[in-house]
Amino acid sequence: MAFNQKTLGNNLIKIGDKEIATSQKLDDASRKLGQVADLLKANGRVDKSMGSIETGTRSTRSLLTPVGSALHFVADKLGDVTIPTFDVNTRRIDFPVIGRVRFVTGVTVGSKHTFTNIANRIEGAADNIDNVAAALKSIADGIRDIHKDLPDIRKNVLDGSQAGKDAAKNLNDAGTLMKAAGHTLAD
Repeated sequence: MAFNQKTLGNNLIKIGDKEIATSQKLDDASRKLGQVADLLKANGRVDKSMGSIETGTRSTRSLLTPVGSALHFVADKLGDVTIPTFDVNTRRIDFPVIGRVRFVTGVTVGSKHTFTNIANRIEGAADNIDNVAAALKSIADGIRDIHKDLPDIRKNVLDGSQAGKDAAKNLNDAGTLMKAAGHTLAD
């Protein structure tokens, strides 16, 4: 196949147009990435929201903790409650004229823990509340850590946005040069 300078020039022009179009898309994406970085700035919406979420989570946890403690206390006290029991031993004797007479021959005194089942249920609820409070602490700590890293995250997003803008400019320049070379060969 023979070398055709005009065909090569036309192909270079098409490639240059594609590079320029791609550079515009890359520049648009970089600008949008920069807008995301603006959302992450100090005292911005994301920063304030994360602070609110952390505070709310910690507040909820601090409200639940005494409830769990109180329920543990109630369960312990209910488990300790004893109810006295009495068993009376009797004996019946039939008298011919009087009839049947019962005599108490002994009394057995004991006790029962009748609230054990209720105490166990309350203890289970208290344990569940303790687990929720522990999970809320973990969530709040995680949000705090991300919140603390927000400036670094924002910087990385801004750096990525700038790198995209620089690449878009270089790609646009390359496309422009490619088109110029194509016009030189095609004309």
